[in-house]
Amino acid sequence: MFCIQAPQQLLPALLPQLEGNGSSGSSHDGALLAVGGGDRKVHLFDARTDAYLQAFPGHRDSITALAWREGSHTLASGSADRTVKLWSMDDRAYMDTLFGHQAELVP
Repeated sequence: MFCIQAPQQLLPALLPQLEGNGSSGSSHDGALLAVGGGDRKVHLFDARTDAYLQAFPGHRDSITALAWREGSHTLASGSADRTVKLWSMDDRAYMDTLFGHQAELVP
């Protein structure tokens, strides 16, 4: 099961830098914040210190949805490119791409 949360303290500084409709979500333990948007990258922050950790490229269109797997640091990013990508934020690595959606993904 995935859960979407949108903490507000970090978003005003980052969202103007991202084109299009963005998405954000914090991990269940509150340690990580992911933000995605028109630049087609997932941006990872340490939510406790506001430190920028890493960008994850890979989508071919805007990121429209982000969700964390409950009880883990696995992130799913949905895109207007009609894919869902899975990321391990513990390993800071790409895991898999889910194909087959007939339309762009929206939250």
